Amino acid sequence: FGSAPDTAPEPEAEPDPLRLALAAIDPDQPTPRGALEALYALKRLEPA
Repeated sequence: FGSAPDTAPEPEAEPDPLRLALAAIDPDQPTPRGALEALYALKRLEPA
C-alpha cells in the first residue's frame, strides 16, 4: 500500500466574536432589560 500524501491540517479559523457572544447567552435567564442589553451587545459585534 502507498503511504498517504503529506498534507498539513488546515488551520482552525479564528472564533467569530458574534457567535461566541451568542452562544454565551442563556435565553431562559435574562430579564427584559438584560435581554435588551444582550441584543445591543450583539449588535455592536456585527461586522460593518
